[in-house]
Amino acid sequence: VSDVEGEDVPLEGHRGDLGAAVDVRVERDAAAQDRLPRGVEHRHHVAREDREALAVSASALLHSLIDMACHRNDGHMHFWPLSNWRFVSPVSYWDPAHYGTAFSLFEAGLGVLIAIVLFRRYANPGIRLALLLCIIAYVAVPLFYFWSLSSHDHNAPVSGLGQAALSGESA
Repeated sequence: VSDVEGEDVPLEGHRGDLGAAVDVRVERDAAAQDRLPRGVEHRHHVAREDREALAVSASALLHSLIDMACHRNDGHMHFWPLSNWRFVSPVSYWDPAHYGTAFSLFEAGLGVLIAIVLFRRYANPGIRLALLLCIIAYVAVPLFYFWSLSSHDHNAPVSGLGQAALSGESA
């Protein structure tokens, strides 16, 4: 409902659905934003944008720090173009000779834990389906990896097309 000046005003005693109440508030906030002097933003919107920017920046920084700590022979030059220096970590996220197996299990466990926390937090079926698929992937990939290592004889002679490829012959 609008008053004479076109501002949205809540209906007293109105017991409509929550969506209508939210729409009225959003319209009222937009009208208040229009009345602010040019260049001045509503505090609620600035704070939200700041939180989003902080979250994105913090996740990028955290990713870079984890990358630095988990790349053995394939490390990035994190300070390029200021420096060509590379940190050679004792840990590799993929190389079993440098704790890659333990790190992969840690990463999969952390991924499952975070997905479960998010699954419990959100009730949206689409979000829950996506999180369930993430959980399945985080469990299935390590299981397949360990199954493939244990079910094949890695000392068996290579035969057929594989042997031709190894010897450089054309098949």
